[in-house]
Amino acid sequence: MQEDEEKAVSSWEKRVAFVLCNHEKGSIFKALEECFKSNSLETAKSCLVISTWLIYMLSVLPDTGVKTAARKSLLDEFINVLQSTRNMEEKILATLALRTFVSDPGKISVGENS
Repeated sequence: MQEDEEKAVSSWEKRVAFVLCNHEKGSIFKALEECFKSNSLETAKSCLVISTWLIYMLSVLPDTGVKTAARKSLLDEFINVLQSTRNMEEKILATLALRTFVSDPGKISVGENS
């Protein structure tokens, strides 16, 4: 029974992530980029958590072309978090997101900033 529940949760999680990531060709990533710049630490932290989850989910979902939009919007933001925060949880989240970008078969090219 527990295995069936886990499969159902995983399936639901993938469907939600797919819809969020692909709505208006990945517009959520631009919105999340803006949230990173919030003056509210709580908003910025929530943005980091959501962004990390969505970036991870992009690695397990079928490629629909939004990975590039995600990378353009969030790569610099994750690097900034990694370099600027002293909070270990935030560093770990940023590192996980960056690892997902780097381990993607369509890897970022060296020196890519846009």
